[in-house]
Amino acid sequence: MKKTRFILLACLLTAVQWNASAQKSKTDPDHTNYYAEVTTETNEVNIEIKDAVSRIEFSKFKIKLANKTTDYVVFKPKESTFKIAGSDFSPNDRMLLIQPSDKGGRVLDIKGNGKNVHADEYQFVLAGLYKIKADAPSTDVANFKLPASVNDVTGGNFKIELLKISKETKETVVKFKVTYNGKGYGLVNPNKLGVKIDNGQEFANAKIQDAFLLAPGESDNFIALFTIPGKIADMQFANMEVLWRNTFSESELQKLEGVTIDIKVDEGKTAAKNK
Repeated sequence: MKKTRFILLACLLTAVQWNASAQKSKTDPDHTNYYAEVTTETNEVNIEIKDAVSRIEFSKFKIKLANKTTDYVVFKPKESTFKIAGSDFSPNDRMLLIQPSDKGGRVLDIKGNGKNVHADEYQFVLAGLYKIKADAPSTDVANFKLPASVNDVTGGNFKIELLKISKETKETVVKFKVTYNGKGYGLVNPNKLGVKIDNGQEFANAKIQDAFLLAPGESDNFIALFTIPGKIADMQFANMEVLWRNTFSESELQKLEGVTIDIKVDEGKTAAKNK
């Protein structure tokens, strides 16, 4: 019996030693930390952080923001900070505009640049949150004729240029470029525009797309898609006017309070994933 117990104990110790040796060391460049998901909130947004991982040279996670307001929420990741092992790192990801009562997300990624960011826990200081009024006064822009007699039109601090047009019997597709030349921020919502034909009938832009924000001097493109039944008009030959309505507005950003979030390693998942 004693001999049997000794054999079982030896097998157990061997299994434990094998399992330990099978684990990647934390100094191994391929060792990955996996972190627990975190949810928190501010007065304006619900925050979810998931899929957080790190190695010696980088750390990243996916952040999802749910806008609790009836205004637009802007997130500038560059103003946030990963505070890891006594050093600060800022992500270099692009700005995010979240529609009223909607959600949006980004993958935030920082590089250690020679410093070890492979920590079991760290803090993420979420900053760079702003609000921009959804009901800011719109900018008046003259109707744009199709076929075009000119290739651009200016209204207030917005310049709109025609880039491309395709006219078929039942469908017209127009691509525009807009540039904002003001001192605040220009909000562009292509879902607001429409088109009017000679008999006075108006039709909405059928291309559903997110609104976007322009800083001073910035430009971006958007699409307008119009569909009109052939029995009403043949759009290959019809005269049309783009109605900008409330597509363009400008406002200042209102800074919102941020939050500091603790990111902690999920020891079980990390051990399982590094075998």
